[in-house]
Amino acid sequence: MGIQQRSVYCDDPLRPWVRIPDNNCISLLGENSKPNHRQNCTNTECPRWNTSPWSKCAGKCGLAQRHRRVWCSHNVRDLDDNYCLQIDNEKPSTSEHCSADVYCPNWATGMWSEVRENTSLMFL
Repeated sequence: MGIQQRSVYCDDPLRPWVRIPDNNCISLLGENSKPNHRQNCTNTECPRWNTSPWSKCAGKCGLAQRHRRVWCSHNVRDLDDNYCLQIDNEKPSTSEHCSADVYCPNWATGMWSEVRENTSLMFL
């Protein structure tokens, strides 16, 4: 039996160079939201999340998504997700919105012309 350790800290992805006090994350995310910084493991390996590569981005413009398979495994055996959730509180996402490779046309407008008085013009 062994022990694994990792650093766990409150982070602002928009400002990765700033260390945020843990109390900020706890107050926003809840008392028990902080992931463990230590765990007991066998000397081989602990259960962990595996992910397949992301699929190609597909769908309508603004609603396009890509997908991947996410599964828990240990020593090359697939396990129930609960084993990995005990170690890592959150399962990685299996889908996300994307826009790469998706054709997204949009209207473009020019400048308005000067006003011309002409009563014979009809707009359709």
